[in-house]
Amino acid sequence: MYDTQLSFYLMYFRLEDFILNNFKNEILMLFNNEDPLYYFNISNNYNIYLFDIKHKILCKLPFKLHSLNDQEDIIEDSYNLIIDVLNNYLSSYSGSEYPLYIGLYISTCNVKELDIESLWDYVDKCKNNINKMQNDLLLPIYKGKS
Repeated sequence: MYDTQLSFYLMYFRLEDFILNNFKNEILMLFNNEDPLYYFNISNNYNIYLFDIKHKILCKLPFKLHSLNDQEDIIEDSYNLIIDVLNNYLSSYSGSEYPLYIGLYISTCNVKELDIESLWDYVDKCKNNINKMQNDLLLPIYKGKS
């Protein structure tokens, strides 16, 4: 069997694009199973990690979504906490060395350090496995048409 789903979410985002609406849409996409690459379950407890470009964890926030439409505003509350951390982190920079990107990792795992390269490798592995699985399913159809 192929590993084809991720139970974590990893991304870098441009600081200027980190607005509540984008953040909320990304989170809801994970839990609404809109992307077959991800498997997130509303009954699980997650951690949201914010990390810098050198993979240093800036904060870890516990996160549990209570409904798929987030009537409780859990996502907005998390976003506001992340913004506070970001503002504090960015206040240590002068304009010329200001970072353009920040990382976000969401997982049920409780980690002290992030091995970003291994996580990206696993993302690639799952994507490749999805392609292999699709090819394995379609190959007999194509052979039958020959």
